[in-house]
Amino acid sequence: MLLALLLFAVSVDVLAQDSKQQEREDPARQVHWAMGAYFGTGWYKVDANRTVYILRVKPGKTLLESSIDANGKRAPGIELQFPLSFGVQELEALDDFFDFDNYATVSFTPGIQVEIPVTEKWYLRPYVNVGWGTETTTTDSAWIYYGGIKSRYQLGSGKNNWSLLNAIHFDGYNPDFGNRGKYGSFMTGLEFDHPLKGLSLGVMISG
Repeated sequence: MLLALLLFAVSVDVLAQDSKQQEREDPARQVHWAMGAYFGTGWYKVDANRTVYILRVKPGKTLLESSIDANGKRAPGIELQFPLSFGVQELEALDDFFDFDNYATVSFTPGIQVEIPVTEKWYLRPYVNVGWGTETTTTDSAWIYYGGIKSRYQLGSGKNNWSLLNAIHFDGYNPDFGNRGKYGSFMTGLEFDHPLKGLSLGVMISG
């Protein structure tokens, strides 16, 4: 098993809105419920008097494994993704997960990710997801989309591995609300991997 420790990360958000308009319409920097499909599991303030808890599960299917041989011949990898996001207004409602009345929002954003081996140590992963979500208690619904490119460059070798991570993301939803329908971000960081002897983990959950 590998223990991954994220040591440093920087995120820069580009919001498609005027700062004065944001102060007037959105003093609490509320997040539209549709963005839970991209941002992942967590609490979101979606209007002045309401919060929603988003639970995202992200099953996927690897169709092809990426590879690069000794002669430099590259074969890209392909993964299909099927993210589902469920929003509830009360966390206690998760006790009865299969009761549809518990949900405030439901979103499905299928997509595809391609892994491109640039070198033996450097991989690029462009991806795109497009789907739809709705509030179950109102008629509010939205098309949701996000995509970008992720990069991983392995700095070392052996048991103790350092990797440089970079990513550029763009996401949004339609119809927009108060010019808050589009977001962009750039992230960079370092990851350290070290094997843990005698320790195994059978289940991994990704938010």
